[in-house]
Amino acid sequence: MQFSDSLEVGIGLSFIFFLSSLVLASIHEMIETVVKKRGKCLFEGICELLNDPDRTVSMRGEDAARIIYQHPLIRGLMRGDVGQAKYRCNLPSYLPTRSFALALVDKVAQGKLTDGSSRGSVPAGATPLQQLRMLTEGIQNEQIRTALIHAIDTAGGDIDAVTANLAAWYDSGMDRVSGWYKRRSQRIVFGLGLGTALLLNVNTITIAQSLLTDSALRHAVASMAEARQQKCAADGGCSSEPTPELVAALDSTNLPVGWTGHAIRALMAPVGGASLIMQVLGWTEIGVGYLVTAFAVTLGAPFWFDVLNKLMVIRATVKPKEKSPDEASQDPQPAALSGPVVNVLAPAPAASAPVPPRPSPPDPDVYVEAPQAAERLFEGDDGRPTHGLTPAGVRGGAS
Repeated sequence: MQFSDSLEVGIGLSFIFFLSSLVLASIHEMIETVVKKRGKCLFEGICELLNDPDRTVSMRGEDAARIIYQHPLIRGLMRGDVGQAKYRCNLPSYLPTRSFALALVDKVAQGKLTDGSSRGSVPAGATPLQQLRMLTEGIQNEQIRTALIHAIDTAGGDIDAVTANLAAWYDSGMDRVSGWYKRRSQRIVFGLGLGTALLLNVNTITIAQSLLTDSALRHAVASMAEARQQKCAADGGCSSEPTPELVAALDSTNLPVGWTGHAIRALMAPVGGASLIMQVLGWTEIGVGYLVTAFAVTLGAPFWFDVLNKLMVIRATVKPKEKSPDEASQDPQPAALSGPVVNVLAPAPAASAPVPPRPSPPDPDVYVEAPQAAERLFEGDDGRPTHGLTPAGVRGGAS
């Protein structure tokens, strides 16, 4: 299998997880709208923020939170009174940071959070900030008293700085509440994902095996994912749930989702072993496939949409010819020449000059001593002297 085929398998799985996450997000939002758990979680977080480690104090965190919720800045965000049980299900799901800080300061200035002891008495002629500092010392709840004293002492005499310090304290506490709510939502989405995977037969391992073995299915799902990604990019976002056209297009493929005959055969393929061990392993594989689907949808639709975009970019890099075919060259080409074709032969290489023969070795008979040369001068062909002359006569006549 090529690398581009593996990319298309990843694109198909990411696309399925993205669509499943969209559906489950809508279901989870409907559940939260009915049970109104978000507002209750916020109220519990504020109670924990204002709660005193010493549980024996009269001003508990819940009592302090109820007093703050009765302030007009916050009570206007909800229907009814938080003190009445029938209105506890209509708590606001969001409190502005500044509204909480101003409500807390106002309730302290009114003496609603003090226990009435003399420690909170205010001397005459004190500035508003000094009066707030004196009233803060009368709060029995150590958690609230410590936070307020720190906010006042670090404000530098500016009441707006006190509000900003309390707002920062509130934001830090709400970050922790957001973590609680997110973990709780993930548990709910995991349960919904597991139930949906079993109800609709969305098995990750079965889908992956079908995408690996069926090239037509793999290309079809990858094309749908690409079209969806381009539409979301053009619209600036994706809708909260798949469109009917997309659902119909997925139904037209052989994707093993749902309890159709083809999907059931693909699902039960691992259980076809003859031995008991193979059957146990097959059922284990089926269970793991459902659990992987449930874990995947807890990551959320934004996560899988981001993964889908990155895989699309890699696919466009690996398979550039599928995205934009090669274009013909725009440079002008020379026209073909008409007429007979003349073949020009290269000139033959010039003949090299004759190499002079190598001189033969000298005759040893030529280079002889002088007496021997004189004797041979008067010898005939038979080697005897001619004309009665001898070398001696010559020598004698010469003398």
